Amino acid sequence: MKILITGGAGFIGSNLAKKLIKRGHDLRILDNFSKQIHGNNQSLDSELDGVDLIIGDVRNKSVITQSLDDVNAVVHLAAETGTGQSMYQLEEYQHTNISGTLNIINHLLHNEHSVEKIIVASSRAIYGEGRYSCKKHGVIYPDERSEIEMSNGQFDHKCKLCNRNLEAEATPENARIAPLSFYGITKQVQEQIVTMYAKVLGISGYSLRYQNVYGPGQSLMNPYTGIMAIFSTLARNNQTIRIFEDGNESRDFVYIDDVIDATIKCLSPDMHGIESFNIGTGNPTSVYKVAESIINNLKKFLSGFGAIIETMKPEYHDKILAITSHLPHLIAYTIVGTATDLEDQTKHDVVRFSATGFRDFTRIASSDPIMWRDVFLNNKDAVLEMLQRFSEDLTYLQRAIRWSEGEKLEELFTKTREIRRSIIKEGQDI
Repeated sequence: MKILITGGAGFIGSNLAKKLIKRGHDLRILDNFSKQIHGNNQSLDSELDGVDLIIGDVRNKSVITQSLDDVNAVVHLAAETGTGQSMYQLEEYQHTNISGTLNIINHLLHNEHSVEKIIVASSRAIYGEGRYSCKKHGVIYPDERSEIEMSNGQFDHKCKLCNRNLEAEATPENARIAPLSFYGITKQVQEQIVTMYAKVLGISGYSLRYQNVYGPGQSLMNPYTGIMAIFSTLARNNQTIRIFEDGNESRDFVYIDDVIDATIKCLSPDMHGIESFNIGTGNPTSVYKVAESIINNLKKFLSGFGAIIETMKPEYHDKILAITSHLPHLIAYTIVGTATDLEDQTKHDVVRFSATGFRDFTRIASSDPIMWRDVFLNNKDAVLEMLQRFSEDLTYLQRAIRWSEGEKLEELFTKTREIRRSIIKEGQDI
């Protein structure tokens, strides 16, 4: 079978292509290599070398004509993704998702073709809030929560009849369609276009409502790639994972291999008809559980290399780094700057006579200035708080020196020397 995969260079498309090749299918891939997903890359994965690749856009009718030549099935994955982005990039989403799909159908309606089956990637986003149940009133499809409810910390949906909290349920294919984003609307329309015209054309048509797909190979450049990839990247880079609401909101996370198997099943010769399918596990997982699992797995991985792992609240983490890392760099930049200013003012050498302590500061002050600019600006609250504490301590030392209070100076210096010795004892002086 010769199969066209639109968006075939993407996460789902490339994994699908690899598996179809192993099964002996002849492939053609159409992809525009969107920078949001691929960056500056304009080539397929090395495992797809030799596959017929057309670099082009589904919005271009001549590209569609070229792509559909002599193919037996179409897997239409090309789309703009992201619920939030769709709310302000309406034309981009309308032209790509809706007009792009219409271009495929329009070609099949008005030209001879060999297409026997078309599969379109849909989304869980068409369901909106999805299906819930009330212990007293049964199945309920709640409306979107209001800003007042959210600001008051009322994250659970409530039954409008009895005010009980609703329980989330797996949403079946015959559930109410009520998208809450323009992206969801475009996916709903794509489904309707494909299933309607598959019947008109006398071919098989399937819409696959993918849940939250995850797995190796997801784009880390695309901000709409999904929380699995986003949370993993944040954890590996020692950055804060921020969870909104109470973290108990749940999703159906489905592994990429399962999604590929379901898609290939619809391509099999024994599958005929026009239907919509949810592609997921049927098991809910909370956002908090996802973050916790990622952190625990990262701990296990790093511990295998002898790393000592500490978990702390974001606010405490920011304060610790502010005093142990950020502020020392700020002081180093300041002291070196003060010395060079003094050199310029007095017209005499200063830096040339640097002692060991000053040279240590110049080493720290040689760090990447752009990186540290961003560090200070992105952590300003914690840095300013620690800077204030340091300024108060400097004032205390200034008074002690002015009034020749040697005991106070000796007490501080002795205390800090012991801290230095403890650092060496713990093996941290590496």
